Amino acid sequence: MAHRQRIMGPLLGGILLGLLLWWPAEGSAAPAAVPGVVVLTLHEVAPGEPDNPYVLSPGEFRELVEGVLRLGYRFVDLETLHAFLEGGRTVPAGAVLLTFDDGYRGVYDYAHPVLVEYRVPAVVFPVMKWFTPFPRPEPHREHLTAAQVRTMLASGLWAFGGHSFDGHHHIPGAGPYLTTRLPGEAHEDYLARVRTDVDLMTRELLELGVPPLDFAAPYGAVNDDLRALLREAGYRYLYLCGEDPVPNRPGAREIHRLTVTDVPRTLRLLRDLLPLPPAE
Repeated sequence: MAHRQRIMGPLLGGILLGLLLWWPAEGSAAPAAVPGVVVLTLHEVAPGEPDNPYVLSPGEFRELVEGVLRLGYRFVDLETLHAFLEGGRTVPAGAVLLTFDDGYRGVYDYAHPVLVEYRVPAVVFPVMKWFTPFPRPEPHREHLTAAQVRTMLASGLWAFGGHSFDGHHHIPGAGPYLTTRLPGEAHEDYLARVRTDVDLMTRELLELGVPPLDFAAPYGAVNDDLRALLREAGYRYLYLCGEDPVPNRPGAREIHRLTVTDVPRTLRLLRDLLPLPPAE
């Protein structure tokens, strides 16, 4: 019995000491959150369209930029996001990437001056057919020109990716053009059609001096065929829509985004998605 007590005494003491060391003391700080990047998605910036949730007025856009900065968040550029996802660079607490889909003219006219003023980087994913010289018969909103894109690139603030060549529309009664087979279309013909769109998009990006690495899926619609064709063409990062706006962390290849339609709501969600550490 005495022998057992000599063994169990130190053993129990060690267990109790281990529990004391493991159990957090009252008032101790919680573990620091893993850093991440919240990616915001906008479409157009233009005056006079208060009923269109995808068009921010110039005043609303300024409110967004100033609000993000006022809360203590930091805008990062596309190169920083790439390096962070590859595990080669850290990002500041509260890192935010600003992106625009479609490539509308208002991004140049109204967003570009604000970003130059605040030295905020951003990314545009244009529909690349608008850079070709061929006239377009369909009614459309005015898009960026190649000359405007080169001015934006020269500022050092803008980066570009692809948003299809002519794949940003629906097949009537079916689904998104890039992920849906036409009625009676064989799988091989579907692949050839989508591959042609990806190849034309890539050619236009290269004409602008943009490496084909980043692709924003129209409507956020993707399937395994589209993923494979994009990888085949050299694209590494696939940007989705705002259904699952979580901070993006190292190792991610499919980038989740938060769609901006209401600036105060976006700022509230940003604080929920990526809380900043308390000020020292």
